[in-house]
Amino acid sequence: MKWFTLFGDSKTMNGNATGDEEIFSVFDEALPVIHATLVSFYRFMEEEAEAFEDTLLVWFERMARRNASQKVPVSELRAQLLYVACKYARAFQIARFKGIEPAEETFTMALAQTPEEVAAKLLHKL
Repeated sequence: MKWFTLFGDSKTMNGNATGDEEIFSVFDEALPVIHATLVSFYRFMEEEAEAFEDTLLVWFERMARRNASQKVPVSELRAQLLYVACKYARAFQIARFKGIEPAEETFTMALAQTPEEVAAKLLHKL
């Protein structure tokens, strides 16, 4: 889902871009990698991944706006976005599959990776 469908145009009345444009471009750039990770690595269903992404967008927009006065570099915003996506996707699946069967050892091993490890791998894909 594109950010502008939720939040409207990021331009001011006089046509100048606001900081929102940069925020949402970071999210839009990372979204395909996040979606692929949710579906293939963390085994989310498509609908679950889309709902997760919508919630993640709301969080990211709020976090970025709170930090706007600090002029956080885009690379740091991207890293925070990927880390939080991995952290909460992992926590969701661990809670969901508490009694996972031994046949799912590959998935158990995937969930054993820390969010930092997964996010670092994702950063290299962008």
